[in-house]
Parts: sequence; C-alpha cells; structure tokens
Amino acid sequence: AMIGYLDREGHYRFVNDAYEKAYGTSRAEIAGMHYMELLGEAAAAELKPNLDRAFAGEAVSVDISRHYRETGNRHMEFQFRPDFDDAGDVRGVYILGNDITDRKADETALKKSEARLREAQRVALLAKWDRDLVDDTLTVSDNLYDIFGVTPETFSPSLASLLSLVHPEDRELVQSYSQGRAKGAEKFKYDYRCVRPDGSVIHLETRSEPIFNEVGTVIA
Repeated sequence: AMIGYLDREGHYRFVNDAYEKAYGTSRAEIAGMHYMELLGEAAAAELKPNLDRAFAGEAVSVDISRHYRETGNRHMEFQFRPDFDDAGDVRGVYILGNDITDRKADETALKKSEARLREAQRVALLAKWDRDLVDDTLTVSDNLYDIFGVTPETFSPSLASLLSLVHPEDRELVQSYSQGRAKGAEKFKYDYRCVRPDGSVIHLETRSEPIFNEVGTVIA
C-alpha cells in the first residue's frame, strides 16, 4: 500500500517505501515536493477535485488507472482522509493507495465469462434458476424470459407464476416435483410443456440439483 501525507499547501510531508518503488524517487526527495510536481500535470489534474474535497473536510475514496515509472500501468484505489487540528480545521490529508489491478482483472474476466454464458444459453435455449427453499423465492437467468416468451417488465419470477405457464395437463407433474422432490437430496430431471402468452406450446426438460448448507440440509 502507498501511504503518504500532504500538508495544507499540498506538499508531501511523509511517504512510505511504496512511493519510492512506484515513482523511482527516494522518500527524501519526495518529502517537501508538491503533489503536482510528483504526479505530473495530467495525473494531478485528475486527482485535484478529490483532494480538494478532502481538504474541505470530506473523506474520499476513488478508483483510478495510473501509469507509474517503475511499475507500469496499475489500477489503484485511493483514500484521502482529512487530518483535523484541535480547532477542527483541516491541516493536511492522509493518503492510502491500494493496488487493485489483480482484483479488477478478475472482475473483468468474470464479467466476460458471465456474458459468454448468457450468450451460450441464448443460442442453446438454456435457462437457469435457483429456488431458495427457505423463503421460497426464485433467482432466474435473463434467458428464461426469452424461453417463456415474457419480459422482466410483465413477468415476476415465482413458483406460482412459472406454474401458471405450465400446460394444464402437465401442471400436476410439475407441482409434484417442485413441492416434493425439489426438497429432497437427489438430482432429478423431468419433461413438460409450457404455454407461452402468445399461445404457442414449447417442450422443456428441467434438471434439478440440490444445494446444501453447512449441516447438510437442502436449502435450494
């Protein structure tokens, strides 16, 4: 983590070794330097509004991309915390910078993976939903709406609303699985028909797999 302290005029009074590593400049050289001089015009202009808020007495957190002389492009999370004197006036700002490059890369990879999954489900006409057996709520994937011919604006996912789309001749079968076997500890699958709002009939296969809590009770 990068740790530093700016006085009221914006000069560094303290920085840790991480500043040396990032900027290739010794702590002794940085001490007394104005932040605009160390950061450069563009980077300083980006941070100035947030520092101004901190000097006005507000605790500020911000995520930014930064290029450092020694470590290259990094994604950083900076926190600026005002330092108050006994009279309640801001006399300086503490700076804490954490490198979150790896976390951002993981988040980006996850978003791409989720997007690929959604596209695969759309092409293959697959949908996923989780049923919480504790409060009996449903969490569904976006593709479910396409399969059933409904929209998020007109269809609220619930066991009752899904059952309302099941073909009348198959409703008893689906109810027996959803109200009975779904609470058991075994995987199962079954076929049934649904009637879309436009009257078209689709044939579906549902596969169910239980989720257990830490004591082995089925919760979803």
